[in-house]
Amino acid sequence: MRNFDRVARIYDSTRGLPDSVMAAVVDSLAVELRDSRTILDAGVGTGRFAGPLNEKGFDVVGLDVSEAMLSEAKRKSITNLVRGELTIMPFANEAFDSCLMIHVLHLVENPAGLLSEIVRVCKSEVISLAEENDKESVRENYIRLRSEMGYQWSGISEQKLTKLVPPTELKDIISYSVETGADDDINYFRDRLSAVTWDVPDEVHHGVVSRLRSEMGGKVYKYNRTIRLAIWDIGKIRSADLSHA
Repeated sequence: MRNFDRVARIYDSTRGLPDSVMAAVVDSLAVELRDSRTILDAGVGTGRFAGPLNEKGFDVVGLDVSEAMLSEAKRKSITNLVRGELTIMPFANEAFDSCLMIHVLHLVENPAGLLSEIVRVCKSEVISLAEENDKESVRENYIRLRSEMGYQWSGISEQKLTKLVPPTELKDIISYSVETGADDDINYFRDRLSAVTWDVPDEVHHGVVSRLRSEMGGKVYKYNRTIRLAIWDIGKIRSADLSHA
C-alpha cells in the first residue's frame, strides 16, 4: 500500500468533505451498520470515518500501514488502532461483522489481495463510498497524461469496483455542487500532494504538470459530485473474479 506518512499532517485539510456532506455520509453509514457488533475500517487513515462512528457508539477497529496517519488519528482521541498491511491483515478469520473500505482501494498495488483479506476477516458485508463527478477533474487528467507518457496508474477506485463487481445495494447519499480553480488543483499536484504523483520520475512529472497548465490553466470548473453508499454482501465479493481488479 502507498504510504501516506508524507502527507499525514495535511491530509484532513486537503481531502476533507464539506461538513454537511460529511454529516450525511456518517449518518448513512450509521444506518447501514446498525446491526454490526464489530467493524473494521480498512485504511483508517486519520480516522475521518472511524472517529464519528465511534462517537455514535460503534465499535470500530482501524487498520493502516502509515504510522504518521495513525498518530493523527490518536490526536483525535481515537482508540482501537492497529498498524499493518491491508493485504496481510493481523486478524483472525471472520473477526468482524462488517468492513469499511473508503478512499483506499486505489492506493493498494494489489487490490485483489486487499479484497481477498477483507473476505477472510469479515462475516457479513463490505461498505464503501462510490463518488462520481459529471466533469473530468485535474486528477483524472494527471492520470491520463502520465499514462500517455508511459507511466500507467495501477490503482482502481471504489467507483470502478462497482462496475467490476456490482454492489448488492447502491444508495444515493447526497449530490452537491463544487467550484474550483484549476490553478489551485494543478499546484496541488505540482507539489506532489496526491498519491498518483509519487511514483512518477521528476522529468515526467514536470512534463505532466506543464501539459495540465496548457490545457486547463486559468479555468474555473463548476461541476456536480454525487456520493453513493456501495454495499456488497461478503459472498458476492467472495465469488467474484477479481483477477483484473
